[in-house]
Order: sequence, then structure tokens, then C-alpha cells
Amino acid sequence: MTNQLKRVNCSLFLDPVNSPADRYAVGIMQRWVEERKELVSNPSAGTALHRNLHMHKDIYLSGLFLHLLSPALTSQLAEVLSESNVNTAMLAQKLKQCGLVLPSEAAAEPVQPAPLELSPQILELTSDLKSELAAVKQEVQHGVGQMMSQVELQAQAERQAQADAQAQAQQPAALDPALLQETLASLKADIAAELKQQSQAAEIAELKAMISAQSQLIRSLQHNQSQAANTAPAKDKAPEVNLSEQIASVQKIKKKGLF
Repeated sequence: MTNQLKRVNCSLFLDPVNSPADRYAVGIMQRWVEERKELVSNPSAGTALHRNLHMHKDIYLSGLFLHLLSPALTSQLAEVLSESNVNTAMLAQKLKQCGLVLPSEAAAEPVQPAPLELSPQILELTSDLKSELAAVKQEVQHGVGQMMSQVELQAQAERQAQADAQAQAQQPAALDPALLQETLASLKADIAAELKQQSQAAEIAELKAMISAQSQLIRSLQHNQSQAANTAPAKDKAPEVNLSEQIASVQKIKKKGLF
């Protein structure tokens, strides 16, 4: 098995100073070297190390495939090699520049079936149907428009009625002149009665005070008369009480209607 394998050493001459593509390739290869060292030092990384050893074979053979397909394609891809250009858009662009069209782009457009030739009778029927459909559509649109207008008018009328009812409810009730006159007359009568009651109360209080004074005066007269009867004849007579004031008080009480 080992004798069947052929070892091929390939040397590449890169110019990372003057060629951005070579500089990018050198960076990629240096990273591969570091990864291979880590895999070699890791006993459990046998499968990954095997893939890493065969990776260069796949890279070379795929490049050989493209070179055999189109030497110009491999040359142009090598010139634009960079991190930003490694994408399918750049590959499609270079394929077109080299005259290579992908199968999806080279596929022929589907053949459109030829339109069927309709008979004059069918064309006439189709035209009549289109006219009838247009007439029906116009009638339906007209009816819908009228219905919407009626609904809108009805809604406006209902809103106006509600607004009028609210405004009427918020307005104060109109005053009845007769009712107002009757209320004022009743109020005046109540005020007059209250004033009369207050005046009578004042007069009654005044009369009570006069009666009290009269009673006190009568008691005083009776007391003076008792003392005068018990006094000796040699002594001077007691001063007479001024009866005119008492008579005036009694007459005033009579005018009040108390007795």
C-alpha cells in the first residue's frame, strides 16, 4: 500500500512585498503551519491531522482542474486573491470574463406556448360577457354609494338629535311669570308675618316690663300706707306719691289690650 503512494514536493515562489495576493497567501499558509504543529502535539487529534495532511492535495488538484478548464481563469483568480474577494460573486465575474457560463445561466428560456386562435363566435361572447360584467359592476358600485350616503345621513341625523336632546337637558327651565309672582307674594307674606311676630314679641316684652314695674309700685304704695297708718299724728305726713305717672302706665297697658 505504501509503495503505491507517490510523494510530490512542490515549491512556490511568492512575493509578499510587492503582491497583495501573495502576501495574503503567505499569511494563510503560516496559519496552517501553526495549526499542524498543534495537531501533531495532540495525540487525540489523529483524524484532524489526517485531513490537514491531505488538504494540500485537494487544493492542488482543484487548482489543476480549473487550470485545465481555463488557464486564464486560474491566472485571474490568483491575481485577485484576497479576503474580500473570496466569494461567489467574484468567481461568477471571472467565469464570464473567461467565456465560461454557468449551466444555470446558459439554460434556454422556456418556450412560451403559442396563443390559441379563438373563433369569432367565442370572441363575440367574450366581449358581451365583459360588457355585462362592467354594467353589473357599475350598478353595484352605484347602489353601494347610495346606501353609504343614506347610512351617513341617518347617522348625522341621529347625532344631531342626540346633541339637541343634550343641549335641551342642560338648559334651565323657563320661568312662569304667574308662578314667580305667587312665589314673591308668598315670600312677602312670610316676611311680614315674621316681622309681625317679632314686633309682637317686643311689645309683649315691653308690657311685661311695665306690668312688673306697676306691680312693684303697687306693693310700694301698700307698704307706705301701712307705715303711715302706724305713724304718730305729731309727725309730718309722708310725701304723696305722684299718681299721674301710674295712671298713664295703666292706660297704656289698656291700649295694648292686655286687660
